[in-house]
Amino acid sequence: MTWNYRLIRHDEHIALHEVFYDSSGKITSWTADAISFVADLDEGAEGVIGSLEMALADARKYPVLIASELPK
Repeated sequence: MTWNYRLIRHDEHIALHEVFYDSSGKITSWTADAISFVADLDEGAEGVIGSLEMALADARKYPVLIASELPK
C-alpha cells in the first residue's frame, strides 16, 4: 500500500488529507479528518517542516479530488 497527501474538495471547503492506494494505484481510503502536522520531540521542528514540504509538493503535483467521488 502506498499513500500521499491530497487536497480534497468537500461541500463547502478544500482540505488536505492522506490518501491510500492499492498496488494498482486505485484509491482505497483516505483520512476522515484533515491532516495536522506534529512531530515527536526527537524529530523536532525539522520533522514538521519535512512533512509540510512533502504535503506542499504533493498538493502541487496532484489534482484536487472530490470527496463525493471517493470510497467511504
